[in-house]
Amino acid sequence: MSDDATARCLVVLKQVKGFPRDQAENAVYLMELREEFPLVDPVEVCRAYRVWMRDNPGKAKNYRSRLRTFFARKTNDLEDGDRGGRGAGRGDFRRRLGGAKNFDSRI
Repeated sequence: MSDDATARCLVVLKQVKGFPRDQAENAVYLMELREEFPLVDPVEVCRAYRVWMRDNPGKAKNYRSRLRTFFARKTNDLEDGDRGGRGAGRGDFRRRLGGAKNFDSRI
């Protein structure tokens, strides 16, 4: 990851309430994530993470682990792009059956 992308990610992560404040450790962690998930734009993922954390306060017990999950999901979305994200989920199945009212969850 370029130094510019790392710096931009660090600025975004500083805005997440409760995220660890050790910038050096965060930079190393971001580099590791970028090596593990080279397909994703790290700044985009960090911004999505910031929004999710703002909308779901208190949901993350381990902030860095949750950030890693965001990187992994974005990678899965990119790899499965032709299937519309993570594939045909329950919502897609319900839509094909004519909506949730016609869906029997016991199937």
